[in-house]
Amino acid sequence: ALVTFCEARRPQVLRRAAAAEQLRRSGTVLPEACPDPDPEEAVWDPEEALRQATLLDSVLVTALLGCRPARRAAVVALLAGEQQCGQGGSNHCHMDSLAPLLAQLGGETFEALLWLFRSQGMHERVLQALAGYRSGGVGVWSREQFFEWYAEYLQWLWHHEEDRSLPRLALGALQPVLEFSPELGLSVLLVRPAAAHKQLSFGGRGVNISEVLKLLRAVAVPASSAGPQRSVLLRKAASSSSNSIAASVLQATPLLSGHLLAVAFLECLVSVPEAPALLHDEFAELLVEGLPGPGDEAAPLGPLYRAKLQRFLANSAAYQPERLMKRLPPLPAYPQENALVLSRLGRHREVLQVHLGLLGDLAAAETYCGLIHGQGGEAARDVYLTLLQVVLAGPSAEELVMALAEKYHRRLPDPFAPLAMLPSHTPLRTVARYCATVLEFAAARKRSLQVLHQLLRVREVDLRVDRS
Repeated sequence: ALVTFCEARRPQVLRRAAAAEQLRRSGTVLPEACPDPDPEEAVWDPEEALRQATLLDSVLVTALLGCRPARRAAVVALLAGEQQCGQGGSNHCHMDSLAPLLAQLGGETFEALLWLFRSQGMHERVLQALAGYRSGGVGVWSREQFFEWYAEYLQWLWHHEEDRSLPRLALGALQPVLEFSPELGLSVLLVRPAAAHKQLSFGGRGVNISEVLKLLRAVAVPASSAGPQRSVLLRKAASSSSNSIAASVLQATPLLSGHLLAVAFLECLVSVPEAPALLHDEFAELLVEGLPGPGDEAAPLGPLYRAKLQRFLANSAAYQPERLMKRLPPLPAYPQENALVLSRLGRHREVLQVHLGLLGDLAAAETYCGLIHGQGGEAARDVYLTLLQVVLAGPSAEELVMALAEKYHRRLPDPFAPLAMLPSHTPLRTVARYCATVLEFAAARKRSLQVLHQLLRVREVDLRVDRS
């Protein structure tokens, strides 16, 4: 009967308490603002209205716990209130009265105790309570359910938009979640909750990226971690580009070490257009650090690091190539990666030497020349001539040079330049076909220009007649 009475009266009491809060903040006196208030809703004394709300909520929680069986779900729903939708709490419970009661009842009311602390903004006490049970489940929670609640709470702290002290609290308490499930822990940092501000990407306002990387790299991922199952935070996530990026990266990266946790975290950050250049440099150096050393090329994670580094170097224009070149193992190690950085430095001859000399991949060299030629500029003008020079440096390459010159003669700045590169003992039959192709093209072009010239002359005559 007491529960029924309190639940019936609660909506009106909460409305009066909300009005009292507004009056207390604004300093407005109700009769002046509303000359004819509803007697049932009028707030003549804001402090009294708030005391009534505190008394009613405290009595209601106590009565719910006194039911047989105790209505624990209803207690949690009351204490959580609007917080479950990402908003502030809406209960007015008396902390000093209810906290000892909930703690005394043990694990069965553990979730209710957490929501009580959280609704009062006592986040340090929430984290202290969670830390005491992080080795396993508690009350009606299994170990998995415990860490899911833990992760969702840290996610709420990490993505808080106003209080910059909360993301730092979340970071300091994240390690147990990362050790339980690396994917769940990273989701705290990377997956934006549905109620977060739409313009925020990955949260953590006020936290330096270096602090996050230090924590992630220090994590020792146990072999018994929860593994690659899809994070509950991803299943509940809002639909956004940043969450899609996070889901893709977490699915493609085996989170087997702290280093890989840092790699996955930075990969998500550099995938958004607004990521600063410094993050690109950090990510590139982190990938280079993960490359196997000399004699250890068969390391199981070597192909993963190489694939990520090659994809990043091919798509990012924000990293500093001079800085990264000093970190990369020198040639002949990692030729593809070195070639991508050399290209950013504009050292196209060396790139072609890597493709042809170290990799023996003529098709890749031709593709590279086509890419550079399509970009325009001085380098585009001479890149095919550079290709012929690099090919000619090989043994018995005259015929191949002429075949390439014939294939790309329209893209050469001077069609007779390949002939000047050939050694004096080159047989005439080697160059005969190329010369014929170039002359035929020149003749066809001359005829085309002559036809165009005549058409322009006719057009000129027509214009003169029209003017006269």
